[in-house]
Amino acid sequence: MTDGDSKYDWNVIAEDYDQGMSLPALSKKYGISISHARTIVQARLGKLRTISSAVAARRDLPEGWHKLIRMKTGLTRLISIPVGIFTELRIEPQEELAGRWSAIDGKLKLQIVTQSEVSEDSGWHKLTRIASGNTRLVSIPAATLWSLKLHPAKELIGKWQVTQRDLLLEVRHRDPNDAAQAGEYLVRGKPPTYDSETGRASKLIPPLPKLIVSIAELNDEELKIYQELRSWRFKAATKRSVPEYMILGNATLATIAKTKPSTNGDLLQLHGIRQRKVDEFGEEILKIVASCSFRCKPEGGVSG
Repeated sequence: MTDGDSKYDWNVIAEDYDQGMSLPALSKKYGISISHARTIVQARLGKLRTISSAVAARRDLPEGWHKLIRMKTGLTRLISIPVGIFTELRIEPQEELAGRWSAIDGKLKLQIVTQSEVSEDSGWHKLTRIASGNTRLVSIPAATLWSLKLHPAKELIGKWQVTQRDLLLEVRHRDPNDAAQAGEYLVRGKPPTYDSETGRASKLIPPLPKLIVSIAELNDEELKIYQELRSWRFKAATKRSVPEYMILGNATLATIAKTKPSTNGDLLQLHGIRQRKVDEFGEEILKIVASCSFRCKPEGGVSG
């Protein structure tokens, strides 16, 4: 049973959320907006998870890794600090604590002090106690994540490491394709600027221009790939009883033929392709491109 115009079962979406899937993950899986996913969850379950329960929902994470929780607004993230870490650092967990981040060897170092030791300098973040326990949450500003070439809008996970003198946090993208996209922002564009005191973005992240080429720009080898893609599109459209342009447009097929993408991340940089298209057709497209790159060489084996 579905609701409204959604082709997905709202009960299934709510069940995925109840099992630990995040709103961004639901958005990616079902091709709906995060706000739509939130509406469905609230309609079916009555409420969203609290921060405490979100911390506990570490579904399918590698051992020792923690999910970085996205705040309701902005790109600031939260990560939990297990009480055992305070024991290793010989810090009394009942104290009111604050932390400040710095980067060291590709990781984040967290300096922890009591609230009474905090100066008026910016950069200190309160370590918030979860419910009645001693596990704490600490925020990580988006600017800090960008400094490590991490995309703060993507799903991130972190792993704590206690050394003899420092508390270090290794952070990485849960999806390797997101790491490539973060690199693209830094190479082809610029991350947003931030208010030095609040850590909030002062302007939105500019969208990357999507690459598009025309059929006239294709050489002989690329034209053969283009024709293979058109044949595949015809079959896909016939199977679904929809017009061919609803699968992918001619300009998009030409751009695929020209750029010869090898990963889903590559596809997402092209005109006319969003995550939903990648989820549905990405594997087939990449197979066609890889296969045709070997078979579609012009006579003599030299591409133009």
